[in-house]
Amino acid sequence: MAQGDHFQILDLIVRDLHLMESQEDLASLALMQTARAISAESGAIFLLNDDGGLFPIACIGTDLESLRRKDFRIGSGIAGLTAQSGRLLTVHDPKNDPEYFNAIDLKSEHDIRSVIAAPIVSRGTTKGVIELVNNFSGRFSPEDCRLATVLGCVLGEAFDKLDLFKELEKSEALNTAIIESLNAGLIVVAPDTTVILANSRASSILSLASIPRSANIHTLLADYATLADTVKRVLLSWEMISRQEISIDLPGASRRIGYSCVPVRAKDKSLLGAALLFQDISKF
Repeated sequence: MAQGDHFQILDLIVRDLHLMESQEDLASLALMQTARAISAESGAIFLLNDDGGLFPIACIGTDLESLRRKDFRIGSGIAGLTAQSGRLLTVHDPKNDPEYFNAIDLKSEHDIRSVIAAPIVSRGTTKGVIELVNNFSGRFSPEDCRLATVLGCVLGEAFDKLDLFKELEKSEALNTAIIESLNAGLIVVAPDTTVILANSRASSILSLASIPRSANIHTLLADYATLADTVKRVLLSWEMISRQEISIDLPGASRRIGYSCVPVRAKDKSLLGAALLFQDISKF
């Protein structure tokens, strides 16, 4: 395949990376497209485990479950040697090469003609290996090797981003659970007085159908001017207002509301907004 075609395949892989929601899907897409680009008969993508093992997450031309029953270790096998060195490994005719005769990963030594193994790298650290076996036309070309090397860097960054998204999702789910478990109402407002966040308890206490994000706090709390003005004062002064009480008239009832409002700051002390917390204290 021409070098231009290699870069077209790389562009196709990069374009579709953002559509992948798991490491397995991402690895399968990259492996399939790369094998097609360089006319590889089989291949696999491995990720490093914390215990020094290599875990196959995608393969073509062989059975994934059978592959997972094998013990792949750093420093053992072609994938393991690549993970250990952090450099591209190209092996031609390994059955006649004493160094690699017993290092075959994906097939028996009698079926192997050529192998490319490239490290999957992110921030200078090897995260895994992409291994491709047997070019249908004979040997893998220098362009094939370059594609595998570049792909290893692209995959490393993509895997890191997936890990980050998963951590963010966990963090967001935890934050949501904590916020929704509060007995108090919570409304967080940006410096421009638009709502960033609100929990369901806030809607319940104020008898509002909902509190949409991006709503203006003065419009949202038009019937509760004291609360809206409190938020505005905190945004202007950057000072906390605590332990205040007001009586408000709600449909069918009059309630006593206790409230506080605090500035929300970034690590550099800049103002991110204000958080209004309030409770129905009518029964107390």
